[in-house]
Amino acid sequence: MYLACIPCTTLCIPLVSRAQRYVSRYVKCIKRYVSRAQRYVSRYVKCIKRYVSRAQRYVSRYVKCIKRYVSRAQRYVSRYVKCIKRYVSRAQRYVSRYVKCIKRYVSRAQRCVSRYVECIKPNVSRAQRYVSCKHHF
Repeated sequence: MYLACIPCTTLCIPLVSRAQRYVSRYVKCIKRYVSRAQRYVSRYVKCIKRYVSRAQRYVSRYVKCIKRYVSRAQRYVSRYVKCIKRYVSRAQRYVSRYVKCIKRYVSRAQRCVSRYVECIKPNVSRAQRYVSCKHHF
């Protein structure tokens, strides 16, 4: 089934470079308009459009709900909760084993809180993206 992206020209997400999109094994497509091939590049589809339809949110087993303001029901739709609200409390950030810290402005300590750091700041350096358990700060 083809899932088309919902056109929206009123809000813009900062463009990300090709290097940023391919930073991990499971590609995070963060462009507003992302092709079908990009969405399905990995088993667990990461749909990071601001306004994403219900069909798109449920396209994979572990739903990644990345709308800015997401309801409680949507946040808990999968086993590993991905809290992607801009301002998310400490309790929400630590709700799963692998913490996904997706606040716009995230401190160094927060980025290194888990082994597999998902750094999804709009403009993130290569050094920050490749933070892992092997690096000690």
